[in-house]
Amino acid sequence: SVLMPAFNLVKEIKFQSGENTDSLRFMDWINSALKIDLESGTSVLKVNYFDTDKENIIPVLNKISDIYQNYPVKKSKQSVSRTITFLKKQIEIMEEKSEKSINNFQEFSLKNNLTFPALDDSKKENFMDYANSQNNFLFLINPNNNSRSREITSKFRQLYREALRNSVSLENLEKELHILSIEQEKYQTPWKLISEPSVLDNPVGPSRTLMISQKLMYGILVGLLISLIRNLIRNAIFSEIKIKKIFNTRILEILSPKELKSWDEPFRIIKNYPLNDPKESTAIIYIGNIKEKYLDKINQLINIDKNSNLTLLTRDIITAKQYTNKILLFQKGHISANKLIKFSNRLFNQGIILNGLILLDDDEMIDFDFLLFMLDKYSVKKIQI
Repeated sequence: SVLMPAFNLVKEIKFQSGENTDSLRFMDWINSALKIDLESGTSVLKVNYFDTDKENIIPVLNKISDIYQNYPVKKSKQSVSRTITFLKKQIEIMEEKSEKSINNFQEFSLKNNLTFPALDDSKKENFMDYANSQNNFLFLINPNNNSRSREITSKFRQLYREALRNSVSLENLEKELHILSIEQEKYQTPWKLISEPSVLDNPVGPSRTLMISQKLMYGILVGLLISLIRNLIRNAIFSEIKIKKIFNTRILEILSPKELKSWDEPFRIIKNYPLNDPKESTAIIYIGNIKEKYLDKINQLINIDKNSNLTLLTRDIITAKQYTNKILLFQKGHISANKLIKFSNRLFNQGIILNGLILLDDDEMIDFDFLLFMLDKYSVKKIQI
């Protein structure tokens, strides 16, 4: 392509600035960074170039300007040169063909005693002019051969026309070659630059902040999609209704991992539930994958009051069985429905009845409020160009 040198310059500049240009493709660059229009009703070509780095614009525009200024001259010379080469080859072919047809005509004339004067080399080269000077020679048949057959006369005319036609074609090719040779030497006027390349004071595309925000939004959407697919594959459970149905008990608290420092209040409330009779004890049984920092926080909270009966956090249901009240703790999205059903059956087989559930929200779920905020703020409809 004509603009390939400009594209190579762009890649070189970006590479020197530390950017990875391996994925940069010529057609992508043409479609996204260049806008080239012919001004209506004129021969003026308008070129707009877009780049995220302001310093790159002028060098690239200067390169594009040089290419277009020299392109008509270069293209014209290349076209003329190709045509001249073609004509020279055709002249070589036609010279041989013309000489052969003239020789055939002359030999036939001599053989049949037709009164067409012999041709030397100089006359062969100008057969057309020489033939035109021989008025009515086709009818000047030797008096000693008045009974010449029609076939000979017809053949004579045919060879004459063929020689004349080839001679005319050769002369035309030589004239065209002469004209193009002059054209090749003629001065070619390049396109003129009517305005110097310039850079606008303000960006004409989205700001860097906007582009970063858009990429962040796309990243969140991709993360959401991956999270949903992963949860579908492992059959993770999130529904509180399904959870209550599996264990047939109430949900005492739902704790948010984002509000770890505010867990004190929910556990104080749990201690004051009617299930906490002073004479009774309570164990919290946890299942599934729960991060250590969450377990440490809960242990800290249940051991603040040494006189409290809320004293045990364990995985062991046999140990928990010794306590009067049992509370189940697990994190939504980190355990499958099948595992919860199996664990519920184990509790039933051990004769353990749960007094309630404490649930942890999924700390890997996408913040939908933030996502909706980003979609609303940076939607495509609101991008200002």
